[in-house]
Amino acid sequence: MLTLVLPVLVMLIGYEYLYRTMPNAYKVKDGYLSHKAADIETLILGSSHTFFGIDPSYFSRSAFNAANVSQDLKYDWFILNKYMTTEQALKQIILPVSYFTFFGLVRSSEEAWRIRKYQIYMGARDYPFYDIRYNTEFAHLGDRGCLNYYLRSLNAYSSTALGMGNAYARSKRSPDWEKSGVIAANRHTVWNKMNSLNIERRIKENLSYLDSIMMYCHSKHVQLLLITPPTWHTYYENLNAGQLNRMYSLINQIVRGKSDVKYLNLLKDSRWNENVFYDADHLNEYGAQKIAEILDQYLNND
Repeated sequence: MLTLVLPVLVMLIGYEYLYRTMPNAYKVKDGYLSHKAADIETLILGSSHTFFGIDPSYFSRSAFNAANVSQDLKYDWFILNKYMTTEQALKQIILPVSYFTFFGLVRSSEEAWRIRKYQIYMGARDYPFYDIRYNTEFAHLGDRGCLNYYLRSLNAYSSTALGMGNAYARSKRSPDWEKSGVIAANRHTVWNKMNSLNIERRIKENLSYLDSIMMYCHSKHVQLLLITPPTWHTYYENLNAGQLNRMYSLINQIVRGKSDVKYLNLLKDSRWNENVFYDADHLNEYGAQKIAEILDQYLNND
């Protein structure tokens, strides 16, 4: 029996070691925020829309991108509450409110596997240590990240030193990129796919995290800018009107009467042409530069 178990155990330990020694955006963010949080003046949170879509190097203030793929409001609040607690230079937080933001929870999605990244590399403690699904890499052997990195020198989890994802380059865009709009819009829609009670529960939970972020900002005199990022017409033309209107209604309620919370809607903004998109709902590096310059001017000229 031991002759069977020992090789498997050695293989799993080796896999875990190789995976954990790979560079990834979660490590970058933990390292930067652990040592330089006090120097950050503009903090970018959110999902892939800001992870790939806002370049912090183009802000006039010291900026860092703490967003990540499928990062929901729960983990935005986790990052803020864990790393940005001491006296600091923070003046501004940029937080995306996309079509799906109020209606999604990463733990209830097909992206739930990403939770382990926060547990392993950023010190989240939402699941006990013995739950291997969220505390080990070897429990996800189907993830090809390790093989791609060591055999093909590909890393889907990489980022710049300032935290922006660098996998969505214009040069890597698919010839059929416009078609992604219909697919993504459908994937991001819960209206008429989920019962209203569950939708309201998700909204309530997400608003509780957003309330915590807003209270943090208010207590520390930090300007909170909510943005709906720009998208290509094949995406926004296929959004469910009911879900979109609910999003706008919630945003209006949130910002009403709050001088330190502002909202900028770029969803259908006319300043964006096809050259700045990676796919129908993500900007490429040129778009990430453009929106950073726009947001920087908006925040500092307000």
